[in-house]
This record gives sequence, structure tokens and C-alpha cells, in this order.
Amino acid sequence: MAASVFRNLGSEAKGEAKGEAKGEAKGEAMAHVVLLGDSIFDNKAYVGADEPAVIDQVRAALGEGSEATLLAIDGDVDAGVSDQLESLPADATHLESLPADATHLVLSVGGNDALGNIDLLKMPAGKISSALRIVGEAAKLFENAYDVIVRVAVSRGLPLIDRRLVFDREDDYANPIEPSAVGGAKIAERIHRVLLETDFSISCSTVYA
Repeated sequence: MAASVFRNLGSEAKGEAKGEAKGEAKGEAMAHVVLLGDSIFDNKAYVGADEPAVIDQVRAALGEGSEATLLAIDGDVDAGVSDQLESLPADATHLESLPADATHLVLSVGGNDALGNIDLLKMPAGKISSALRIVGEAAKLFENAYDVIVRVAVSRGLPLIDRRLVFDREDDYANPIEPSAVGGAKIAERIHRVLLETDFSISCSTVYA
């Protein structure tokens, strides 16, 4: 989807904060960021063989001492996020469960749910008015899916990365949907910025562009 939402797990939910346990590096508490969702984060298949995926770029942006784990799965839909948290195959990329020392969750999902209704755009239309109505219905579905993410983020006081504003160049995309290495670098920079600038003890939603 066109937005990513942050969730700070907090010491009350995960036990002793990692920054408190191991000290600080580069003036910031150490973090373990977990990426959930779809191919916006799991984009390795869409970048060049010698180019970094989003997870690689997030790890580089966080720096030494912090960690990033990829639980997002290319092609997943909203309903798949709970499975990402509970049970995943143990391989080089995805863990069996949410890491015990995770400090922040970043979620980007919903695009595949909206794409599930793309058949609307393939429906025959005998008149221009009918074609406009079909396009309008498809646009409304995408808009509603995005609005849900925004409403939940604001109601929970969570930071939001608005990729519609972040991706302002054609080369930010590897294709019409997935981020390129250029776009991935922007995502990683915004994630790092959220960690640096957000006071998660205050319920205040900020949009990052």
C-alpha cells in the first residue's frame, strides 16, 4: 500500500528494552526493527542481482548495534500478517516467529488486497459513462484501503510513512508497484528517521514524506 505504519513494542510489552540492556550507539538506543507486510519490504526479486533489497538498506541505515528482520512476504495480503507473526518457515530470510527482542514493527500491506479487485478494470464497458463508473469504483476501492491505514495510524498515535509523497521520481520504482533500490533507500532513510525523531511515549501521529 502507499503507506507504512510504525508500532513501538515498548519495554512494557517486550521486557527490558534493548537499548537499556546493551547501552547506546551513535547517540540512539539500539533497536530491532521488524518489517511486516508484502513486496514493498520483500522486494529482493524486483531489484538487480547486485542491488540491495529494502531489508539490506534498512540494516545499513540502522547501523552497527541495531538489527532488522524481514517477516514481510511478497504477495501477502492483510490476513497474512498474523501468519507472519505466528508461523513462518525457517530460512535465510524469514524467521519462525516474531523475534523476542524486537523493539519496533513496521507494516506495509494492503496493496495486494486492492489488486485483488483489479478485474474491475477489465470489465467490458459499452459506453464512456460505464467505463468512467468502473474506473471510479476501482479508484474508490484503492482509496478506501489507504484511508483505513491512515485512520488506524492516527487513532493509535502511530507514525506513518506516506510513500505517495516519498516516491517522487520514476526510478523510485522497479515496476509500477515495487520499490527499486533507489526507492528502497528512501524507505530505509525514513524508517531510520522515525526511530530518531519519534517519542513513542506520546500518542501523536506524524506523517513522514
